[in-house]
Amino acid sequence: MIRRLLSRKTRDVPAKSALPYEVEVCIETAGIIVRPASERVLVHPRGYAPFAYSLEGAASFMRDAFPGLNDDQIARAVRFLDSHVTKRVAMQAQQHERAEGGSRWRDWRPLAP
Repeated sequence: MIRRLLSRKTRDVPAKSALPYEVEVCIETAGIIVRPASERVLVHPRGYAPFAYSLEGAASFMRDAFPGLNDDQIARAVRFLDSHVTKRVAMQAQQHERAEGGSRWRDWRPLAP
């Protein structure tokens, strides 16, 4: 049973589309800056210049920053970056809603009997 669960977790990725470790680290540690007034998202990978996020911009960044990647790897890296940006934007939106008056753990009061 354990083997079956682990086999679901680790999918077999073709060697030609597997991402190098450096690319994964670059994407995971990238800073995501959301500008609510202009609805613009900036991605700031560590060690590289920030860029305005778009799928085309992410693909061109991957081509420039990692010239050894093939087309499958670039597509995979762009999907990975897209999911990372989507999660971070959702987290920041949730924090922004809480800051504007939502309930917080410190506002907890015991229920009146």
